[in-house]
Amino acid sequence: ETYVQTVYESSLMEGKTKTSFDSRSPLTNAQIITIGARLYDLLTGGDGEIPLIADASWYLTYYNNMAPLLGYESGSQMLDMGVWPPTEACSRISFVNLLSVVLKAAGVELPVANEVTAIPDLNPIEALDGHANTLAFYNAGILNGSDAYGTFRPLSSLTRGEAAAMLARLIDPAQRL
Repeated sequence: ETYVQTVYESSLMEGKTKTSFDSRSPLTNAQIITIGARLYDLLTGGDGEIPLIADASWYLTYYNNMAPLLGYESGSQMLDMGVWPPTEACSRISFVNLLSVVLKAAGVELPVANEVTAIPDLNPIEALDGHANTLAFYNAGILNGSDAYGTFRPLSSLTRGEAAAMLARLIDPAQRL
């Protein structure tokens, strides 16, 4: 509940309806792109409110905002961004990688609070950047795994509640683990 309140008050996430957050439902690629664009705006002095492009799909504004951060020109082929199609459920590793891009682009470095050297279900040789990004989130106290062993479940669908927890810990250091 605290995480949901934090992300709602910061304008990073909204409820699924006016009265329900629905923490167990998965987030889509378009929704994480929206969160990424809002987070970048907040971290660079904005208010997180990004005006929508008229007469376009609601998510196009956010994809266009995020394209340069992901190494593409606005309006470029969104299929290459790794977060397409917009209606597909987002994986946990995709979210961490996207957040890492946003933090780097905004010039934010995560402080080290933990000494995690390995993640049980993330092979550093196979995962490369995803491993380094995830390990940085474990060490910063943003992630601690989904079980007693610290398992990350990188390819599992990201739920709204999991995203809220990560984001709240990211923007409010007092909530870090």
